[in-house]
Amino acid sequence: MLALHGSVPPEASNSSLRMQKMNSPEKKSWDIVRKSITEGIPTLGEALEKTGYGKYSYFVVFTAGVNVLASIFTTLTLSYVVPATDCDLNLSTGEKGLLSTMLFTGMLFTSHLFGYLADEYGRKYIVIRCNFASSFLSFVSAFCPGLVSLATISLLNGACTAGVIIPSYVFVGENIRLSNRPVSILVTGAIGNLSTAMLPALAILIIPLTFQWDVFGYFTFSSWRVILLLSSLPPLIGALSFSMLHESPKYLLSKGLKQEALDVIKHIYSVNTGRPAKEFPIQKSIRLDPGEIDSSLESDHGSIKRVWTQTVLLFQKPLLKFTVKSCFIQAGLVGACNIIFLWLPQLVKQLMNYAVDHPTYGVTLCEVAQLNKPLEVVLNPTNLTENLEYDLADVPCVADVPVDTYYVSFAMGVCQLIVFIISGGLARLIGSKSLLVFFTFLCAGLCFGMTLATDMWITIVCMAAQGVVLAACLPMCIGILIEFFPTTVRSTASCICMVCGRLASTIGTQVVGLMQENYCDISYWGLSVLLIGIGVLVILTPTIRKT
Repeated sequence: MLALHGSVPPEASNSSLRMQKMNSPEKKSWDIVRKSITEGIPTLGEALEKTGYGKYSYFVVFTAGVNVLASIFTTLTLSYVVPATDCDLNLSTGEKGLLSTMLFTGMLFTSHLFGYLADEYGRKYIVIRCNFASSFLSFVSAFCPGLVSLATISLLNGACTAGVIIPSYVFVGENIRLSNRPVSILVTGAIGNLSTAMLPALAILIIPLTFQWDVFGYFTFSSWRVILLLSSLPPLIGALSFSMLHESPKYLLSKGLKQEALDVIKHIYSVNTGRPAKEFPIQKSIRLDPGEIDSSLESDHGSIKRVWTQTVLLFQKPLLKFTVKSCFIQAGLVGACNIIFLWLPQLVKQLMNYAVDHPTYGVTLCEVAQLNKPLEVVLNPTNLTENLEYDLADVPCVADVPVDTYYVSFAMGVCQLIVFIISGGLARLIGSKSLLVFFTFLCAGLCFGMTLATDMWITIVCMAAQGVVLAACLPMCIGILIEFFPTTVRSTASCICMVCGRLASTIGTQVVGLMQENYCDISYWGLSVLLIGIGVLVILTPTIRKT
């Protein structure tokens, strides 16, 4: 039995008692009988292999990709909007930082909850409702008059969009046959990361516009509010596209809905191959793959108890080692990726400013970073004193928006798409695990190298390449790690890992910021060592889940 802080929860005790019963002679005898009964029944994995790979599979990947795009788009929108809010909201640097973190904070609060809900009520059910809520809140945010209202709506929006990205990836894994699954998850990530090119493109086109419409004296409708309005469209499209698909057959089967699961499998086969469903080789019944849990056989508990028992299950044998390993890998990769992405615009702006004043350049990244505080460059680009002078002179305030950094972000978004396409081909040749290891070691080298480079463009390319490659690592990592968990706890496990990633992002960004001025080199060298450690851990991770 498992002891937690000297006591054993009733649910954990019940789990241990069930394990003892499973090892009893009566249980072993029943297992022999049940094995003989189910021996001739095909597994879900075997049934999926017979469905082929065609139109339905393509639409699953496209739909999941659009939903990932919607979640990323919603999450990143404020980072492009905040610098343009100076004239309307007059935010201080601290207030801008607070506003920028509201979405991430909301996601932290509800990621675990939505992981459980997706396991309990279905991936499709949760994703659709979260998307509709996120679309509505994004629309409302465009009309928020001040900091408090915008921060509150953003917090709620983050809480809702947390239920989209992980269930979408899980949905792909449960609808696509194993031979095409790694590439499908990569393509899903590629579609999702189109948002990193779409957002800066929209920012370049829309934010520099200078129109200002007074809305009944309540607030001023400026160009940055148009970006918030447009951010309501991706989750709406994601919800509508998901409504055209069937629920995951693996989820249905785990809930004991065998006929419904088989009907979905037949439909997938029919759409993929163009043949009638009645020609599908399996017509009678299918069963879960070995090691999966039929949750329809579990006793019914209250919702809070079920959340607790499913979470405790992840931290008991045999899932404990996979949970801890998955959390560490996700925390490292997501944290490193977000650290690079969040600091890149500010550091690029500083490097360019230094190059203008010093044409010979010849300094390293950290030598430039230690000259000034990076947060002052981007987060508070508009001089409020000048704005007061403009007001006195009856001249409209114009925010100093860092459009140059948007071009860098747009280029990175395009490069991400290219890297994802290349990664899909490489994954088929050498496998996702080998490619993930190579990418983590490559990023470790780039992270170390950018601290030594004395050419501005080499430094920028090293930073940008890290962000692009690490972004490609995330769907590969999710695709590998979700296979270690049974269907009934898969979304819960993935969301717990993602919470670890977001915590690492928040803490890591602050730590790097604090170390930037005096220990800049050490902070990036430490990041390099972390990436090497993740690569080693991935090497030690088995390719296929042991049952």
